[in-house]
Amino acid sequence: MIYFYLILININFAFSLKWGCTSTCLSLKYICFKGNNDTFNQNLLKKCYDDTKTTLRSLRLDFFKFNNSEIYDFNFLKANSYGFSIHDSYFDDILVNISGVKLSNITFLRTTLKKLTRSDLLPSTTKFLNLQYNQIEYIDSKFFTKFTKLHSVSLQINKIKKINALTFNSDSFKKINFSHNLLEQLDEIRFLEKPNEPELAILLNDNYLNKMPLIKGKIESIYRFVLGYQQKSKILSSQYNMLLNDEQDKKLAIEHFYVDFDMFSTNITNEFKCFVNSNRIRIETYSFFSIDVQSPLFKNIIIHTKGVQNESSIKNYIDLCKQDSILTLKLTKNYFAAMSKISLSDTFWHNTCNKYLDPKEFKNFPITTKNTATNIIKDFNNQNFTPEIRIYLKRKDSLMNDFIDFSIDNQGEVVLIFTSFFLVILLAFCLANQAVIKNKVIKK
Repeated sequence: MIYFYLILININFAFSLKWGCTSTCLSLKYICFKGNNDTFNQNLLKKCYDDTKTTLRSLRLDFFKFNNSEIYDFNFLKANSYGFSIHDSYFDDILVNISGVKLSNITFLRTTLKKLTRSDLLPSTTKFLNLQYNQIEYIDSKFFTKFTKLHSVSLQINKIKKINALTFNSDSFKKINFSHNLLEQLDEIRFLEKPNEPELAILLNDNYLNKMPLIKGKIESIYRFVLGYQQKSKILSSQYNMLLNDEQDKKLAIEHFYVDFDMFSTNITNEFKCFVNSNRIRIETYSFFSIDVQSPLFKNIIIHTKGVQNESSIKNYIDLCKQDSILTLKLTKNYFAAMSKISLSDTFWHNTCNKYLDPKEFKNFPITTKNTATNIIKDFNNQNFTPEIRIYLKRKDSLMNDFIDFSIDNQGEVVLIFTSFFLVILLAFCLANQAVIKNKVIKK
């Protein structure tokens, strides 16, 4: 009987190895163990791992169920290992202890992971932390402080709604991606060490934010900040919701700021004007993507631009191009410096924008004059636009084109005006005709 049970165990083990160590995932440096949504068996995995004759440097686990009350020790991984990942598996929090292995790449992808609290189980040597396509709802504010060599964190496509604060502690840090979540609140991002500023990117697109996060700590510049599109948001219209820096003695520079064109209606909001003219935040280039060249906002920006005068190249102000097949409009700080200061008094800046301004550096903003569309767009001719955009941009700033713009934007009113005009002409014609007939009758 004992021999019978041993035979069954060996058959079961052989079957486990068959689905565990698949040749499709086995290479000189990489191995994956694939389950069938079965409960994870650490002893079987360790045996299969140890029996592999190749020089393994990365381990991947697919389609397993983990016991949420158990911590699984993976510190048996080879000392020269660099990667660990779990895909398409079931667990609520980080349950794998790999803190004793000097790994750099860690991935939890398409799992049921709901919270990030156990950073103590991960190695401080982590450089790339891929946490996308999970069910994450909660992140401890100090979860990332352990990782002093961290380069990037990918948190896109989770279920995060609220973050009070996040703290990073790496001088190599260059990317955090929160895009495609349910994020309504992100109060603060703090840097204990100065990050890799020439490459630093913060991506917040496709969320529900009503307020920008405050950027604090040892940081002076961001290379790319993507606000993108925020669902059901008033972030561009409510007062002080765009405030990234609330420290009077600190200046924050952003090289490229990205926002979706659909976040605006027909005009740039006053809140956005305060933001772009803040002397606490310096932004070089604003990029609007998902451009609609027929929209009133586009016409207000391009055709009715104010303050641009006698520049040798229009690209000092605006540039229209395609990025990844998406039409993108780039506006430089020169454009906003000219546009936003038109006919706006000192009272406006003090009352509406005072939190965006350092009072010690406040200066009166010069009033500039409106320029004609002909001068503004004269240097667009040599750019590689589509025929539709080229024809639109070449139009002259004439009374006829102003009327055409009005007609496009106010079609209902134009139809009513022409109908009324036609009826008046018709009535006049009828009255004149009746007068002629009456006159003929009198003469007879």
